[in-house]
Amino acid sequence: TRESSLPDVPPSLLDPAAYDLVVIGGPVWAWNSSTRIRADPGREAANRKRVAFSAAAGGVGFAPALATMETLAGKTPLATLALPGEAFRKARDRPAIADFARSLRTLAPFPPDTAPPDTAPPDSGRPDAA
Repeated sequence: TRESSLPDVPPSLLDPAAYDLVVIGGPVWAWNSSTRIRADPGREAANRKRVAFSAAAGGVGFAPALATMETLAGKTPLATLALPGEAFRKARDRPAIADFARSLRTLAPFPPDTAPPDTAPPDSGRPDAA
């Protein structure tokens, strides 16, 4: 199978177990996620608490690529983002990217003591919180 013939890629530099959410993303080529994306998720799947996926393609092929990512990761993603390559390159999908980021903050919020200033809850006790 295609997955069994994937090249050996080096492991992630960061430990995915140290994060509450890992976003995995990359290009879609011929209805498949890139080699790196297909080779990596399964190896470290047990170390990931939650995942989200993003993909950019020439216009089609998102569904098979995202389904493969989910199978290899062994987890259902909290959210997915599929961007046509042309719109991504020209930054035309900024609203979709912002919605994806907002959904991740909602589905996997930062703990109050680690939230960036723009997402800190008002009662967090941080001086920069609104």
